[in-house]
Amino acid sequence: MNRMLIAAALAAGLLAGCAGPRDPWGGDYALHYRPASGEGQALDLNDRVYLDQDGDYYCQRADGTLGLVTMAGGGGLPPNLVTPGRSRKLGSVVAQPGGGAIRDAIERRVLRCV
Repeated sequence: MNRMLIAAALAAGLLAGCAGPRDPWGGDYALHYRPASGEGQALDLNDRVYLDQDGDYYCQRADGTLGLVTMAGGGGLPPNLVTPGRSRKLGSVVAQPGGGAIRDAIERRVLRCV
């Protein structure tokens, strides 16, 4: 019985370490941003967005570099896209209360990673 409890506690501890997203840039996203040419890519629910200390939102491009999140066709970015100091997949942001503006922007394909 005790062995099973110890094994279960050990397994739970190991899995808990895997739960959070790993931040490959260590929170300093501006250093890894490289300007891109063109329109960029439309963001979807599986894209990860980061908020840097400078207040800019960054996104991971398909090639692994970082781009800036912009709103095509004018208009500002939806408020509270990501909480400061965190990175989130857009799908988890949309599921929160107040995520409707972000969901609408994703559906209209106006959130871009440039």
